[in-house]
Amino acid sequence: MFRLQQMRVTGGFSACNAFAGYLILGLPPVLAFLWNAGSKFAPAAVSRILFTVPVLGTGLFLLWKTGSRGGILSLTAGIFLMFFASKMRKQIRLALFSLIPLAAAGITALILLGRGGKSILFRLDYFQGAFRMIAKSPLY
Repeated sequence: MFRLQQMRVTGGFSACNAFAGYLILGLPPVLAFLWNAGSKFAPAAVSRILFTVPVLGTGLFLLWKTGSRGGILSLTAGIFLMFFASKMRKQIRLALFSLIPLAAAGITALILLGRGGKSILFRLDYFQGAFRMIAKSPLY
């Protein structure tokens, strides 16, 4: 019952986490296509910004409205790894590396402040329903 009362964006998918995964996997190729398409119009810098920023903003807003912690964590990890893969000075790379304990502390704080409670309740509801179905008809 609690799941039906949520106001999370699913975008036609059965679960908001699936939609968040689609956004994370689909947004970079779309942004790259729009960035390349923007270079064909003059002035190129303005066209690129006008093409990509609205799509990026909409995608990030939808990702936020899904409420998927795993999706946001995946996006953050992807951006973080992208910076490590790019060529940059060693000082900047070490500064980014030092943010890992800060991110771990933030995630721990979210869990301790009760952000993970609803997710646990969902899983308990699934298990309770499964046990009822097994008890009602154990062989079928």
